[in-house]
Amino acid sequence: MLEELMNRIRQFGQSSVVENPAVPNEHNEDVMREAGSSIFSGLKGLADNGDTDGISGLLEGKQNHPAMAKVENNFADNIIQKFGINGNVAKSLAAGLIPAVLASLLKRRGSGNHGGLSLQSILSSINGGGNVNQNSMLSNLGNKLGLDRDGDGDVDLKDMSGLVRK
Repeated sequence: MLEELMNRIRQFGQSSVVENPAVPNEHNEDVMREAGSSIFSGLKGLADNGDTDGISGLLEGKQNHPAMAKVENNFADNIIQKFGINGNVAKSLAAGLIPAVLASLLKRRGSGNHGGLSLQSILSSINGGGNVNQNSMLSNLGNKLGLDRDGDGDVDLKDMSGLVRK
């Protein structure tokens, strides 16, 4: 997941970071790494707390979600402190880059996002490969993200087979 996350950050960061004259060239890569670190630590913190609403808010790229605001603020504060980026520039970078990257991570049916990750691979990665009640969290997130195709309250193989047939 980390490699895919950094690939997405580089893709979306090309115009917002690399081509941005307000970000010194010598800090471009570090700013993008900081975005990855902020996203990963935000997702990990939510997963550790079992906050499926927060995780779904991030993975849907909801810009007005409290979890998104927390990740954006963390990223902006870090690049202000570490690289001396102007506060308004940092907030603008965060508001554009973080939601775009997060919204692109999750593989969604019919979205054209064929390179996205599965929800299970994202959860496994942020849990360090562990299984911290992952099945329950996966079902809860699947419901919030509209993946419960058969309406039985969980996300399982029946739902996935329904996706394949359609």
